[in-house]
Amino acid sequence: MPTLDLWRELYKDRFFYQLYFLNEGIAEAEFEKDLARSLFLIYTSVDARGIKQRSSQSGSGFMGHKPITAGLLDGLHAFESFPDWFSQSDLDYLVSQFMLSGKRGPYNRYRAQNIDWHELAHLEGALIEQPAFFITGELDLVSQFVPLSTSFIDHIKHNYRNLIMAEELPNVGHWTAEEAPEAVNRIILQFLSAIAHG
Repeated sequence: MPTLDLWRELYKDRFFYQLYFLNEGIAEAEFEKDLARSLFLIYTSVDARGIKQRSSQSGSGFMGHKPITAGLLDGLHAFESFPDWFSQSDLDYLVSQFMLSGKRGPYNRYRAQNIDWHELAHLEGALIEQPAFFITGELDLVSQFVPLSTSFIDHIKHNYRNLIMAEELPNVGHWTAEEAPEAVNRIILQFLSAIAHG
């Protein structure tokens, strides 16, 4: 099933950000109205702190059960401070870049998912052949997009011919490398050592 069709089926009665991005012009206008606020809300809503905050309240944030008519930023908690992994200078840089480009390009990436599905149909069932590793955060919302009967790592393993390492980092949200740089570096070094001494 084409990806956007799957999302329409799974999220037919509630908000899902990738479907919201299909509202060309509307999605861009909401985000670009106040780039600093929008970027801060997005970046801090899907890290471990943001996900825990959402879980402790109504669950109406980024991936919560908000109405299908909601906007992307509706229900996102506005923290008064930056998390350890994200700073004002990081935000300033992101704002400067999106002032140049806007959000149309990134949103078009999501809008093209069904095109990908059709144009890359010949890759169905193809495996990643290279030695590989996979890292995710235990709180990453991506692992909750589709209901699973197994762990997320068990779910993705069948996509690899040679998955050397797979690790779910505790207390980490969507920004895995930023939230847990030491753990990510450790895993990368272990992976490189494993393939070097293979």
